[in-house]
Amino acid sequence: MQQNGIQIITLFLLVTFCQLKAQVVSQSVEKDIQLFSGYLSTNSDSAYHYIKRAYKKSLVLKNDSLIARSLYNLGYYHYLKKNTNESKRHLIKALNYSYKSKFHKISALSYNQLGTIAFDENQFEVALSKYLKALEIADRNKIPESKSRVLINLGNLYLRQKDTLKSLSYYNENISNAEKHSLYNELIKGYMNCAVLFSEKDVQKSIKYYNKALTLSQQSKDLYSEFSLHINLSELYLSGNNNSDLLKVYKHLSSAKKIQQLLNDTSLLFYLNFNFGGYFRKEKQYEKALTYYQLALHQSNKNVNSDQLLNLYKTLSETYFLKEDFKNALVFKNKQYKLSDSIFTEKKNRDFNEIQTKYQVDKKNLKIQLLTKEKIIEMDRRKWTFVVGLFIITALLLALLFFKNRIKTQKIILDKENEIHKQEVIRLEQEKELKRIVGLVEGQDQERNRVAKEIHDGIGGALAGIKLELAQYNSELKSEKIDAVVLKMSKAFADLRLISHNLSLNSLKDKNLEHLLMDLKNDYENRDEFQVEVVVFPPNSINKIKESAKHQIYRVIQELLSNVSKHAKAKTVFLNFTMHDDFFNIIVEDDGSGFNRDDRKGIGLSNIDERLSSVKAVYAIESCIGKGTVVTIDIPISQL
Repeated sequence: MQQNGIQIITLFLLVTFCQLKAQVVSQSVEKDIQLFSGYLSTNSDSAYHYIKRAYKKSLVLKNDSLIARSLYNLGYYHYLKKNTNESKRHLIKALNYSYKSKFHKISALSYNQLGTIAFDENQFEVALSKYLKALEIADRNKIPESKSRVLINLGNLYLRQKDTLKSLSYYNENISNAEKHSLYNELIKGYMNCAVLFSEKDVQKSIKYYNKALTLSQQSKDLYSEFSLHINLSELYLSGNNNSDLLKVYKHLSSAKKIQQLLNDTSLLFYLNFNFGGYFRKEKQYEKALTYYQLALHQSNKNVNSDQLLNLYKTLSETYFLKEDFKNALVFKNKQYKLSDSIFTEKKNRDFNEIQTKYQVDKKNLKIQLLTKEKIIEMDRRKWTFVVGLFIITALLLALLFFKNRIKTQKIILDKENEIHKQEVIRLEQEKELKRIVGLVEGQDQERNRVAKEIHDGIGGALAGIKLELAQYNSELKSEKIDAVVLKMSKAFADLRLISHNLSLNSLKDKNLEHLLMDLKNDYENRDEFQVEVVVFPPNSINKIKESAKHQIYRVIQELLSNVSKHAKAKTVFLNFTMHDDFFNIIVEDDGSGFNRDDRKGIGLSNIDERLSSVKAVYAIESCIGKGTVVTIDIPISQL
């Protein structure tokens, strides 16, 4: 009795220790994810280290929620690094684990990020589909923050399509949702989006939205948003012709300057100095304006895009011209011309030609004023000669520009045709390779069928005959040893029939994929090799797969389970099948011994490569010595 009590206490302490250890590891994963978020904008290498560590720890814990979070953050990291394919792969895996754990927030965030990737690739329909799926999940599960993020992205998507009415409706829906749930960051973004939308059509309404966002950013102490809003408001007031607005411009720029000094962020100086230059230019204090423009130019190598730099060159040229410093005006106009030519902007080219023409005309007018009255008639004649000459030169320049652009266009068309030709060659090679693989797989299956028939009809028949003869002899001899031999032959005959059945194509035709998978599960469990857990989502979705694809998928799963049986020493194998809108995902995961990735070709995966290639599938293997193996397969819906 006392010994039983000690055993119970020991067991209780052991369970408590395991729970505490799991809790400590779980807290460690949470901390790594927080460190990833903190380092993401300042030190990407450190951020990647922490999120990769969080992912590995969550796999050890087998905590699907933490795995889903880690995979989503890995996908977002690769998106920022412009590794689009890696980003998609991690986000899709995050979706699978979020479905398993019912972690709806990660599901919504993953669909939203997949939509953003499609948006960047100008795939409007794909982006819209992903965004609407994310919105439906966020709405159904009452996740207001995710809902606001998706609504903003939908507004941006329709704005790109120049559908301002739909864009505004999504922006307004975000504002309502953010106000209802006190989501200050999303509310600030919503006001700013509406302000930008109205900036060209209704300046007063735009200012109203900017001021709402400014008040909210000041209340929430969001200094970066506050700086951006002061800059945007100063630009809006600068674009008007009302001199009374200049006081507001200076007020907003002074506030922005204080925030920049407080943040000590030099990347903000370009916008601050550029707008101060605009203010002093409006005040006709050209020397001060040029000082600030030169400071902006000094900061232009930090987070400044080509359009902003182009605008700075243009403004510098115009300001030097107003100051009658024609030499520097021409220098910056040349820079503007070169930059605009590099981004194929014809409008900027015309501006450059215009400043040259104005400079020549002004220079000529100065000379005219110095002439005496006796030379006025002669000067008029020269003036008309100059105008005609200028007209001819302008016409020649326009013709030159036209032919230059035509040559560029023809070159682009030729390059595109070459690229299409190369893609067609690649496509034909891929089709040829696919036919080879399909033929090889079909040949293997026919050979399997032939071998199965030979085994069943040849060796199987021979064994059955020998068994019958032995049984007849023993009917008189009554030997227990012969009975034992007959029993062993019966078992061998049953095993031979099972091998013949697995090899034969005919055994696959009359059963759907789910039935075949359950047969595989029962085979391994009946032999006490390992447990097999099968999860299908949505239920029965895999039973509509066409015969050829069903055959290849079954053979791949059969091969993977065979590898687990031969090499992994696993106790449990998880088979997860998820049917998405545009692809079919399969995850095969075991808790076995794992293997070195460099040796994976040596464990019989060549057949898997060929079968998956025949259905245009992609797959990845993640394995760690002593921690099991995960195989992820994605098959396009078009192949099913």
